[in-house]
Amino acid sequence: MLRFMRVLVLTLAVTLILAACNFPTPEANPAEQTMMAETVAAAIDEDVPGEDDPGETGSNPTATGDHQPGTVVAPEDETTATPTATDEVETGDDQAEFIADVTIPDYSEIETGEEFTKTWRIRNTGTTTWNAGFVLEFEKGQKMGAPTQIPLGKEVKPNQMIDISVEFTAPDTAGEYSSYWILKNEEGQRVGVADQDKYLTLFTIIQAVNPGSGDGGSGGGASISGGAKVTGASVTVSPKNYSGSCPAELDFNYTVTTSNAGKVQFNLVFNVISPNGYKFDPAPQYEVPFTSGYTVNYAYTLFSANSVTATVRVRAVGSNEYLSPPVEFTVNCN
Repeated sequence: MLRFMRVLVLTLAVTLILAACNFPTPEANPAEQTMMAETVAAAIDEDVPGEDDPGETGSNPTATGDHQPGTVVAPEDETTATPTATDEVETGDDQAEFIADVTIPDYSEIETGEEFTKTWRIRNTGTTTWNAGFVLEFEKGQKMGAPTQIPLGKEVKPNQMIDISVEFTAPDTAGEYSSYWILKNEEGQRVGVADQDKYLTLFTIIQAVNPGSGDGGSGGGASISGGAKVTGASVTVSPKNYSGSCPAELDFNYTVTTSNAGKVQFNLVFNVISPNGYKFDPAPQYEVPFTSGYTVNYAYTLFSANSVTATVRVRAVGSNEYLSPPVEFTVNCN
């Protein structure tokens, strides 16, 4: 049957070549016609496997070469993305998810040189039990006096949570600092995030400030030309703990006090505790010319469409910088 098909295909090809000669085209060169016939015959020999061709076994042909059935092959001039070593995610069966920042919310203000403990809460979302050989390892950013690895030190079964802590020391220079950490198993593989092609990353971001700014008082030394001396600031939230339908409407009332005349710039500063990565739109900033030492009162309404736990404080800058004590508030969307 295969030989009959080969003869039939060859016969049809030759017939088409002869038929083409009858169309009103320029006179063909006999040598070119001979070359065309040989090319067709060669193509047929290549495309139809012989009886001894290993590409055919019984009635189920097996694809040969590099391209398997169903594979889409890009044109040679089309570039395709090739994963590099830095793109590969070295994760196995171990999976995890971030739950909360237990201590030190992102962008917390820590006095320069002060020791602090950052604690993250994570959950084992995989099917394997983490053993004591797992470690939390520094990846990038600033180590801030921390060791390179923190042993897990205990077993964590699937669906269990664990708090992991790192001891840091805020740098001696005021500014923003970040530290990124990854969880590795006993084989050195990074623990992945469930259903995502990435590995778990834990990080802390702090604002290192000069002494005296942590609980309300002089800030990092900012000032404006012609500024008044700021002696106090405070803020209240109503409701402080909201639960109901969202978007929630929260009212913030805040005050700024100076001891003399001059200009003051002030605004509200929000720091989100959870969920990780959530941010509020920045509150407007005002500049008021204080004609003498007195207090101004301002109000701001915030609409939150998500459940969130955060803190708010007043930042006022005149001839000095003043930061009010942080006030925590929560929104629970039902």
